Amino acid sequence: MYQDWLSSFRFRWTPILTYTKRHIALLDWFEENTEPVAFVDRPGVSTLGVALVAPDLRITVKRSEMVLESGLSRLSIDKLLPAVSGIFEIFEPSSVLATEYLSTGVIAVEGADYYEQCARFGAMCSAEVFNSSDQWRITDGSAVVDLTSERMKVQLEWGIVRSDELLRRLRDPEMSRLPGRMGVDDRAKIARMTEPGDDLPAVSIYTDQAGFWRTGGSVAEVSDVFKLVTEAQQAASNVATQLAERFLSEAREEAR
Repeated sequence: MYQDWLSSFRFRWTPILTYTKRHIALLDWFEENTEPVAFVDRPGVSTLGVALVAPDLRITVKRSEMVLESGLSRLSIDKLLPAVSGIFEIFEPSSVLATEYLSTGVIAVEGADYYEQCARFGAMCSAEVFNSSDQWRITDGSAVVDLTSERMKVQLEWGIVRSDELLRRLRDPEMSRLPGRMGVDDRAKIARMTEPGDDLPAVSIYTDQAGFWRTGGSVAEVSDVFKLVTEAQQAASNVATQLAERFLSEAREEAR
């Protein structure tokens, strides 16, 4: 089963001309209607955000976009519903579109030898060119893949990780090999301060995905935001699961 450890979802809209006035009204709304555990207010760069329940369950809003994030605590994005409702009530955004998402997660490989799985993955990535080499021994590998469907485009990096490597990657997004990733303010700092909400698997198949809506993604009301979040989560899980099933099925064939 796919475990989503870090996720972000970006929605854009027509720039709000009265942003400064609405910014102040939204601050008041958050104070009256939510119980934030942290907040950010940067009027100079038109940025306002709150964290609900945990510091790494956050929503950040700007003049022309909002970003929803869930981190190592693995809390449901749905818990940001009150804040999203307030943004739509106060900002009244128009022409809202879901544009992109990030999902970093794993599928555990139970009882597997880490070095053996790394070598298998490396052999697969190198098309087994070095399997009969007297000079080189394959020890590891990772792959970057682009996928396209009628509705989405996905860029992903995948490979084998053990628990300590997974935690380093979760706490340092700069380790990602994906080009043009959506920048997420302060994510690395928050991840370093947050303990994982679940146990990290000893060995797992890791995927770091950046997805982009090619068509659709329209938002007419608050409920549409969470429908599109669910769509992105399902897409990320589907991609990771198909990769893992193929890799593990080949391992089972080799073991026969």
